[in-house]
Amino acid sequence: MRSPIPSRARDWLAEPKIRVAILGVIASLLVTFVRRSMPFPPISVFLMEWALHFVALLVFVAVTYMVALRFFKFFLGHEHKQTTLNILETTYYIYITVFMAALVTMAVFPLWPR
Repeated sequence: MRSPIPSRARDWLAEPKIRVAILGVIASLLVTFVRRSMPFPPISVFLMEWALHFVALLVFVAVTYMVALRFFKFFLGHEHKQTTLNILETTYYIYITVFMAALVTMAVFPLWPR
């Protein structure tokens, strides 16, 4: 059976860095959607807020990476085997955490008493 995705696009999506970057874009879009109050704003306002949330998420990833590297021994009780943490894996874990927090927020806050 032939894949619906063209070969070049499939090769491009096979790169883990690209998939993690796409996850970051999706996570920041979700955060923007969750933080946005109804009624839905004009698309230009939404995209501007998304860009700000995307930059904020990148800063959050950098700060979280530095804190994780600095306090690795304190919390886990041993030195990290390498001199640095794998930035791609760390970024993935942070994006997934933000993504799941946004989904939980979307599920819980509509039920929250006002």
